[in-house]
Amino acid sequence: MASMHTDAHIHLFDLHEAVSPEPELVPDSLVCASAHSPQEFLWQENFARAMPGRVFLSFGIHPQDPRSDTIDFIESLIAERRIAAIGECGFDLFNEAFRARREEQRTAWDVQLAAAESSGLPLVVHCRKALSLLFADTRRLKRVGAVVFHGWEGSAREAQSFLDRGVNAWFCVGKGILRGDKSLLDTVRRLPVGRLLTETDAPYMAGRGERFTLPSEVIAVAERAAEVSNVPYSEFNATVARSFISVFGSAQATR
Repeated sequence: MASMHTDAHIHLFDLHEAVSPEPELVPDSLVCASAHSPQEFLWQENFARAMPGRVFLSFGIHPQDPRSDTIDFIESLIAERRIAAIGECGFDLFNEAFRARREEQRTAWDVQLAAAESSGLPLVVHCRKALSLLFADTRRLKRVGAVVFHGWEGSAREAQSFLDRGVNAWFCVGKGILRGDKSLLDTVRRLPVGRLLTETDAPYMAGRGERFTLPSEVIAVAERAAEVSNVPYSEFNATVARSFISVFGSAQATR
């Protein structure tokens, strides 16, 4: 497992549309592919069939577009055991347009949080400028089997606070660590490696001068995170891979 790379958050359908008809993953890697529409999900589900055991599927109502017309679809995916996680979902108060839909975000969040509580599936969280809303729900988050904070933007202290409050949480390290994000660097430095996951958010999170992010960039993310953690690279990768399988593997979809 030492050489295995894992990407806890990737958008394969968007890579398919923006980069290549057949997205190329890192050899022998495991990924969790997020979708927000039935079209995206069905394409990714078909893609996953060609890579059995490597692509874990997630579906959620994104807070930037908190539509309610996919709630029935989510419920069917859960009932038919076709997803390994719910999300990404949560809150995004980054700009005025997103803030104007705060109540819609709350409604979508409540539905998906309840689904995670009742189903036992992991919850993949998207949160920008809204950590206080998540802290207000820690009592419910404690009842979720695993909570994955995609694109973690909080501090190391805030991450530890979720853990101290009994939330079974993991925090994703992405390309921000390659750009020298001080808060993310501090989180990686101070948290146990066993509470970290690596991600690319490909094709998103592109840096200055980049058109998009590729799945292969998870290698650079893992290398830098291992260096910051002061843990040998093979040991870091093995630990993160065990966490990935612990979070998503127990709920692997049956199709």
